[in-house]
Amino acid sequence: MSLSNYFTEIESEDFQSRFMIYSGFKLVRKALAREKNVASLINEMRLNSACIDEIGKRILSLCAENKDEPGAAYDIAVAAYLYCLYVTDQHFASRMSDYVLQLGKLWWSVDIALHIKRIP
Repeated sequence: MSLSNYFTEIESEDFQSRFMIYSGFKLVRKALAREKNVASLINEMRLNSACIDEIGKRILSLCAENKDEPGAAYDIAVAAYLYCLYVTDQHFASRMSDYVLQLGKLWWSVDIALHIKRIP
């Protein structure tokens, strides 16, 4: 699957709605780990390190496109991308987490970022 197809799937309303029912960070993290598109994207990132940079750019792009809107529209997608980065490149995930934490208007993404940064 191409990277743009992963973006389309992970940013879809269907993907977002599957995660709206979770009420805790551990459940979201476990759900992300079981998600087929997320697992496939992680494998793709492991095979092609250029994908890691593209995921970082995608996080920046989503946040910039939606800077004046509440984060719910793209929060789960950003959380999923942070999770993928955490699994494949923890140093880069930490840098992207700093960016997400500065935004402060996301929910699951901030929880993932705090976990990556190990901030209680």
